[in-house]
Amino acid sequence: MKTMTFVVAALAASAGVAHAAVIYSNTTQTTSRYNPGADGNGAPIIALDDVPFSLADTGGATHLEITKVTIGLRRQGASSPAQQLNFYASSFAGSAVVAPTLLGGFTIPAGTGTAFFTDIHTLGNGVAVLGTVPLDYALVPGFGTAAIGISFSDTAATATTGWRVTNGPSPNVNAFWIWDSNLGTQFGPLVFGGATPPAATFYLIVEGNFVPTPGALALLGLGGLCVTRRRR
Repeated sequence: MKTMTFVVAALAASAGVAHAAVIYSNTTQTTSRYNPGADGNGAPIIALDDVPFSLADTGGATHLEITKVTIGLRRQGASSPAQQLNFYASSFAGSAVVAPTLLGGFTIPAGTGTAFFTDIHTLGNGVAVLGTVPLDYALVPGFGTAAIGISFSDTAATATTGWRVTNGPSPNVNAFWIWDSNLGTQFGPLVFGGATPPAATFYLIVEGNFVPTPGALALLGLGGLCVTRRRR
């Protein structure tokens, strides 16, 4: 009986601790950037990229705990002003993203000089959970997929800030989505146009854990403890 109680307690304890690792990384840079602009109320539109994980990696887990997100912007010197940078998570309903959830954000300083540069920013420490998002197994067969996005306040037509476009190495459907808060709707999946369009993947590194439905382990632990008490 003591052994059973110990196992249940260990399960319950492990459910509250994140042991995160890098689970998605697309950082092979191109010279392109993407700025989604502003909505009808002037608020920044949210750009989102899919983050697929193989079934072998997820083990069939239903949710992703996000503990750290790193993104790369392409900015042009001092013409890229100080601005608010926000991070979001979303899931999928069919081929559409659902309303994004804010993970956090902060102000980034203005650039310096005149040259274009890659500006890397990170939210989270890889331990504390920023948010938990459902994994969708229908968008990409054999993969559990979530979406991670950002918004930034340099959205003018002449803006020199954009999310850096990349080419892997992690798997990706080579498309992106946007969320318009004014209209309360999404657009996508989208790809870039042109005769030789660039990749539609963005500079993004995600750390986190694959977990069952939030609260499931805690409920299992409570049930096990109740059984233990009844058998004493």
